[in-house]
Amino acid sequence: MTASTLPIATEFIGLLPKNGIKPYKWNVSAENNSKQRELIIRYLNQHLKPSLPTNIVIYDVANNKSLLDTPVTENSPFPFKLQDGI
Repeated sequence: MTASTLPIATEFIGLLPKNGIKPYKWNVSAENNSKQRELIIRYLNQHLKPSLPTNIVIYDVANNKSLLDTPVTENSPFPFKLQDGI
């Protein structure tokens, strides 16, 4: 996924379930294990996504080392460069 294909940020206006969602049950793998991340994303899409606006998308961005990269341009929200993936 590139910056040009990322969805535009959306402010959440609504109500989440009062009781929340049932807890995720961690398996024995590390948090950054690819299977663990796959299960977490599936869990969030199954339990949290139905309560969110339809234009909200849940992605696994663990390996996206340029997600927060922001060049300095005339229309940049910051007067400095942001860079992720250190």
